[in-house]
Amino acid sequence: MPRPIGELTAEECRRFRLIASDIDDTMTSRGRLASRTLALLERARDDGLRVLIVTGRPAGFVMGLAAYLPGVEAVIGENGGVLAGPDACRVFPAAEQDCDRLHERLQACHREVAREAPGATMSGDSFARRTDLAYLVEGMSQETRASLDRVASRHGFATIASSIHVHVKLAGHEKGRALADWMRLQTPPIEAREALTVGDSLTDATLFDTRAFPYSVGVANVRPLLGRLETPPAFLTDAREGEGFAELLELVLRRRRDGA
Repeated sequence: MPRPIGELTAEECRRFRLIASDIDDTMTSRGRLASRTLALLERARDDGLRVLIVTGRPAGFVMGLAAYLPGVEAVIGENGGVLAGPDACRVFPAAEQDCDRLHERLQACHREVAREAPGATMSGDSFARRTDLAYLVEGMSQETRASLDRVASRHGFATIASSIHVHVKLAGHEKGRALADWMRLQTPPIEAREALTVGDSLTDATLFDTRAFPYSVGVANVRPLLGRLETPPAFLTDAREGEGFAELLELVLRRRRDGA
Protein backbone atom coordinates (compact mmCIF):
# COMPACT_ATOMS: atom_id res chain seq x y z
CA MET A 1 0.00 0.00 0.00
CA PRO A 2 1.13 3.60 -0.58
CA ARG A 3 3.04 5.30 2.20
CA PRO A 4 2.34 8.82 3.50
CA ILE A 5 4.50 11.48 1.87
CA GLY A 6 5.79 12.39 5.32
CA GLU A 7 8.08 9.35 5.02
CA LEU A 8 10.09 11.02 2.26
CA THR A 9 13.52 11.78 3.72
CA ALA A 10 15.55 14.96 3.41
CA GLU A 11 18.19 13.01 1.47
CA GLU A 12 15.60 11.82 -1.05
CA CYS A 13 14.09 15.29 -1.41
CA ARG A 14 17.50 16.86 -2.04
CA ARG A 15 18.21 14.27 -4.74
CA PHE A 16 15.13 15.16 -6.79
CA ARG A 17 15.78 17.07 -10.02
CA LEU A 18 12.31 16.81 -11.55
CA ILE A 19 8.64 16.94 -10.61
CA ALA A 20 6.42 15.53 -13.38
CA SER A 21 2.75 16.00 -12.65
CA ASP A 22 -0.69 15.66 -14.14
CA ILE A 23 -2.67 18.90 -13.93
CA ASP A 24 -6.46 18.34 -13.79
CA ASP A 25 -7.56 17.33 -10.27
CA THR A 26 -3.89 16.90 -9.35
CA MET A 27 -2.50 20.44 -9.51
CA THR A 28 -5.95 22.03 -9.82
CA SER A 29 -8.83 22.08 -7.35
CA ARG A 30 -12.35 22.38 -8.72
CA GLY A 31 -10.84 23.12 -12.11
CA ARG A 32 -8.61 26.02 -11.05
CA LEU A 33 -4.95 26.59 -10.18
CA ALA A 34 -4.62 28.31 -6.81
CA SER A 35 -2.24 31.20 -6.16
CA ARG A 36 -0.57 29.00 -3.54
CA THR A 37 0.29 26.44 -6.23
CA LEU A 38 1.60 29.07 -8.66
CA ALA A 39 3.88 30.48 -5.95
CA LEU A 40 5.16 26.98 -5.13
CA LEU A 41 5.99 26.34 -8.80
CA GLU A 42 8.17 29.45 -8.80
CA ARG A 43 9.83 28.39 -5.54
CA ALA A 44 10.52 24.94 -6.98
CA ARG A 45 12.19 26.47 -10.05
CA ASP A 46 14.27 28.80 -7.88
CA ASP A 47 15.36 25.81 -5.78
CA GLY A 48 16.64 23.96 -8.85
CA LEU A 49 13.68 21.62 -9.39
CA ARG A 50 12.54 21.23 -12.97
CA VAL A 51 8.76 21.00 -13.44
CA LEU A 52 7.11 19.10 -16.29
CA ILE A 53 3.33 18.76 -16.69
CA VAL A 54 2.09 15.42 -18.08
CA THR A 55 -1.56 15.66 -19.07
CA GLY A 56 -4.30 14.48 -21.40
CA ARG A 57 -4.98 18.04 -22.51
CA PRO A 58 -4.52 18.80 -26.23
CA ALA A 59 -1.55 20.16 -28.13
CA GLY A 60 -2.97 23.66 -28.56
CA PHE A 61 -3.91 23.85 -24.87
CA VAL A 62 -0.56 22.67 -23.49
CA MET A 63 1.49 25.17 -25.50
CA GLY A 64 -0.31 27.86 -23.48
CA LEU A 65 0.50 26.09 -20.22
CA ALA A 66 4.19 25.90 -21.17
CA ALA A 67 4.23 29.57 -22.14
CA TYR A 68 2.45 31.08 -19.15
CA LEU A 69 2.74 28.88 -16.07
CA PRO A 70 5.59 29.97 -13.79
CA GLY A 71 8.32 27.41 -13.27
CA VAL A 72 6.96 24.98 -15.89
CA GLU A 73 9.63 23.99 -18.40
CA ALA A 74 7.56 21.93 -20.85
CA VAL A 75 4.33 19.94 -21.11
CA ILE A 76 3.65 16.42 -22.35
CA GLY A 77 0.10 16.47 -23.69
CA GLU A 78 -2.50 14.09 -25.11
CA ASN A 79 -1.44 11.37 -22.63
CA GLY A 80 2.01 11.07 -24.16
CA GLY A 81 1.13 12.03 -27.72
CA VAL A 82 2.84 15.43 -27.89
CA LEU A 83 5.59 17.47 -26.25
CA ALA A 84 5.09 21.23 -26.08
CA GLY A 85 7.24 24.18 -25.15
CA PRO A 86 6.18 27.83 -25.25
CA ASP A 87 6.88 28.16 -28.99
CA ALA A 88 6.62 24.69 -30.51
CA CYS A 89 4.87 21.34 -30.26
CA ARG A 90 5.95 17.99 -31.68
CA VAL A 91 4.35 14.56 -31.84
CA PHE A 92 6.03 11.75 -29.94
CA PRO A 93 6.97 8.71 -32.04
CA ALA A 94 4.51 5.82 -31.83
CA ALA A 95 3.10 3.16 -34.09
CA GLU A 96 1.59 5.82 -36.38
CA GLN A 97 4.27 8.13 -37.79
CA ASP A 98 2.14 9.87 -40.46
CA CYS A 99 0.15 12.58 -38.64
CA ASP A 100 -2.14 13.22 -41.60
CA ARG A 101 -3.00 9.52 -41.82
CA LEU A 102 -3.54 9.39 -38.05
CA HIS A 103 -5.93 12.32 -38.28
CA GLU A 104 -7.91 10.53 -41.01
CA ARG A 105 -8.14 7.38 -38.89
CA LEU A 106 -9.30 9.33 -35.84
CA GLN A 107 -11.97 11.17 -37.81
CA ALA A 108 -13.26 7.90 -39.28
CA CYS A 109 -13.44 6.49 -35.76
CA HIS A 110 -15.32 9.56 -34.52
CA ARG A 111 -17.89 9.28 -37.30
CA GLU A 112 -18.59 5.72 -36.25
CA VAL A 113 -18.75 6.71 -32.56
CA ALA A 114 -21.37 9.32 -33.48
CA ARG A 115 -23.50 6.58 -35.05
CA GLU A 116 -23.01 3.77 -32.51
CA ALA A 117 -22.48 5.73 -29.28
CA PRO A 118 -24.57 8.90 -29.74
CA GLY A 119 -24.41 9.57 -25.99
CA ALA A 120 -20.66 10.25 -26.28
CA THR A 121 -20.09 14.01 -26.26
CA MET A 122 -16.82 15.22 -27.77
CA SER A 123 -14.84 17.57 -25.54
CA GLY A 124 -14.79 21.25 -26.40
CA ASP A 125 -11.00 21.26 -26.80
CA SER A 126 -11.02 18.63 -29.55
CA PHE A 127 -10.22 21.18 -32.27
CA ALA A 128 -6.74 21.54 -30.71
CA ARG A 129 -5.87 17.82 -30.65
CA ARG A 130 -3.31 16.11 -32.90
CA THR A 131 -3.08 12.49 -31.76
CA ASP A 132 -6.31 11.48 -29.97
CA LEU A 133 -10.04 11.98 -29.50
CA ALA A 134 -11.59 13.02 -26.20
CA TYR A 135 -15.16 12.57 -24.93
CA LEU A 136 -16.69 13.94 -21.74
CA VAL A 137 -16.89 11.56 -18.78
CA GLU A 138 -19.76 13.59 -17.30
CA GLY A 139 -23.05 12.14 -18.44
CA MET A 140 -21.53 9.11 -20.19
CA SER A 141 -23.42 5.89 -19.37
CA GLN A 142 -21.77 2.49 -19.02
CA GLU A 143 -23.53 1.40 -22.20
CA THR A 144 -22.17 4.38 -24.13
CA ARG A 145 -18.67 3.73 -22.79
CA ALA A 146 -18.87 0.08 -23.87
CA SER A 147 -19.96 1.12 -27.37
CA LEU A 148 -17.17 3.69 -27.54
CA ASP A 149 -14.60 1.05 -26.52
CA ARG A 150 -15.85 -1.35 -29.20
CA VAL A 151 -15.66 1.24 -31.97
CA ALA A 152 -12.20 2.39 -30.91
CA SER A 153 -10.93 -1.20 -30.85
CA ARG A 154 -12.25 -1.84 -34.37
CA HIS A 155 -10.24 1.13 -35.59
CA GLY A 156 -7.07 -0.04 -33.84
CA PHE A 157 -7.17 2.43 -30.94
CA ALA A 158 -7.05 2.06 -27.17
CA THR A 159 -9.27 3.95 -24.70
CA ILE A 160 -8.46 5.30 -21.27
CA ALA A 161 -10.40 7.54 -18.87
CA SER A 162 -9.28 10.40 -16.68
CA SER A 163 -11.51 12.20 -14.21
CA ILE A 164 -12.86 14.40 -17.03
CA HIS A 165 -12.32 12.68 -20.41
CA VAL A 166 -12.39 9.30 -22.11
CA HIS A 167 -9.53 9.31 -24.61
CA VAL A 168 -9.29 7.33 -27.84
CA LYS A 169 -5.60 7.03 -28.65
CA LEU A 170 -2.72 4.99 -30.00
CA ALA A 171 -1.65 2.26 -27.61
CA GLY A 172 1.96 3.42 -27.99
CA HIS A 173 1.19 6.84 -26.55
CA GLU A 174 1.51 6.63 -22.75
CA LYS A 175 2.37 9.27 -20.18
CA GLY A 176 5.07 7.15 -18.56
CA ARG A 177 6.75 6.19 -21.83
CA ALA A 178 6.85 9.79 -23.06
CA LEU A 179 8.21 11.01 -19.73
CA ALA A 180 10.94 8.33 -19.65
CA ASP A 181 11.97 9.28 -23.21
CA TRP A 182 12.15 12.97 -22.23
CA MET A 183 14.21 12.19 -19.12
CA ARG A 184 16.73 10.18 -21.15
CA LEU A 185 17.28 13.11 -23.53
CA GLN A 186 18.24 15.58 -20.79
CA THR A 187 21.87 16.55 -20.13
CA PRO A 188 22.79 14.78 -17.98
CA PRO A 189 19.92 12.26 -18.21
CA ILE A 190 17.50 12.33 -15.28
CA GLU A 191 17.50 9.05 -13.38
CA ALA A 192 14.29 7.47 -12.11
CA ARG A 193 15.27 8.08 -8.48
CA GLU A 194 15.69 11.78 -9.26
CA ALA A 195 12.07 12.24 -10.34
CA LEU A 196 8.80 12.69 -8.48
CA THR A 197 5.73 11.74 -10.52
CA VAL A 198 2.28 12.88 -9.39
CA GLY A 199 -1.25 12.03 -10.53
CA ASP A 200 -4.85 11.27 -9.59
CA SER A 201 -6.49 8.97 -12.16
CA LEU A 202 -6.25 5.84 -14.30
CA THR A 203 -4.59 7.84 -17.08
CA ASP A 204 -1.70 8.32 -14.64
CA ALA A 205 -1.18 4.56 -14.17
CA THR A 206 2.13 4.58 -16.06
CA LEU A 207 3.33 7.49 -13.90
CA PHE A 208 2.46 5.52 -10.76
CA ASP A 209 4.38 2.42 -11.89
CA THR A 210 7.09 2.12 -9.23
CA ARG A 211 9.16 -0.17 -11.48
CA ALA A 212 9.79 2.85 -13.69
CA PHE A 213 9.22 5.70 -11.21
CA PRO A 214 9.99 4.64 -7.62
CA TYR A 215 8.94 8.03 -6.23
CA SER A 216 5.40 8.15 -7.57
CA VAL A 217 2.76 10.07 -5.62
CA GLY A 218 -1.01 10.03 -5.75
CA VAL A 219 -3.06 12.92 -4.41
CA ALA A 220 -5.70 11.68 -1.96
CA ASN A 221 -8.57 11.62 -4.48
CA VAL A 222 -6.91 8.62 -6.17
CA ARG A 223 -7.81 6.39 -3.19
CA PRO A 224 -11.04 4.96 -4.71
CA LEU A 225 -9.04 3.84 -7.76
CA LEU A 226 -6.19 2.05 -5.97
CA GLY A 227 -7.78 -1.38 -6.47
CA ARG A 228 -7.95 -0.78 -10.24
CA LEU A 229 -4.29 0.17 -10.63
CA GLU A 230 -1.84 -2.58 -11.54
CA THR A 231 0.81 -0.72 -9.54
CA PRO A 232 -0.38 1.82 -6.96
CA PRO A 233 1.70 4.93 -6.29
CA ALA A 234 4.50 4.65 -3.76
CA PHE A 235 3.15 7.58 -1.71
CA LEU A 236 -0.14 9.35 -1.00
CA THR A 237 -0.87 12.90 0.12
CA ASP A 238 -3.34 13.61 2.92
CA ALA A 239 -5.14 16.33 0.96
CA ARG A 240 -7.06 16.03 -2.28
CA GLU A 241 -6.45 17.60 -5.69
CA GLY A 242 -4.43 20.84 -5.77
CA GLU A 243 -4.22 21.01 -1.99
CA GLY A 244 -2.49 17.63 -2.06
CA PHE A 245 -0.04 18.77 -4.73
CA ALA A 246 0.76 21.88 -2.68
CA GLU A 247 1.18 19.72 0.44
CA LEU A 248 3.74 17.60 -1.43
CA LEU A 249 5.67 20.53 -2.89
CA GLU A 250 5.83 22.36 0.45
CA LEU A 251 7.16 19.24 2.17
CA VAL A 252 9.82 18.61 -0.51
CA LEU A 253 11.00 22.22 -0.51
CA ARG A 254 11.10 22.36 3.30
CA ARG A 255 13.13 19.15 3.56
CA ARG A 256 15.51 20.27 0.82
CA ARG A 257 16.11 23.46 2.78
CA ASP A 258 16.34 22.40 6.40
CA GLY A 259 15.59 18.67 6.60
CA ALA A 260 12.48 19.24 8.74
